[in-house]
Amino acid sequence: MIMQIFAVANDPKSLEEIKTAIQKAAPDAALTGFALAGDALSAVRDGGLCPDIVFSGIEMPGMSGLVFAATLRKMLPDTAMVFVVDTPQYALDAFGVRAKNYIISPLTPQDVLTELQELQKERKDLN
Repeated sequence: MIMQIFAVANDPKSLEEIKTAIQKAAPDAALTGFALAGDALSAVRDGGLCPDIVFSGIEMPGMSGLVFAATLRKMLPDTAMVFVVDTPQYALDAFGVRAKNYIISPLTPQDVLTELQELQKERKDLN
């Protein structure tokens, strides 16, 4: 099964770093990048996309990553959310929206690989 992955960050450099780490760790994954959380939600709601995991920033214009995560959780409760941020400032809030993890930038390919392996193991254990 091909892993569906979203990368969401309003800063172009951050978005590119997240996408690059994902592409190195999971070159066969279906990766979609978004500069705005609202666009990612529209892709789910209107475009029928269903990510297995989302790597997202928190501080974004229009809709914070925390609001995005809470909204996405209502639409897709099984989608894993991993926040990739510059500071630990929002860690407790992130886990309040049931984030799978909270990673301080930069995201590395090993970070991505670890998250994907854990997600696959969790899903295998459920079946």
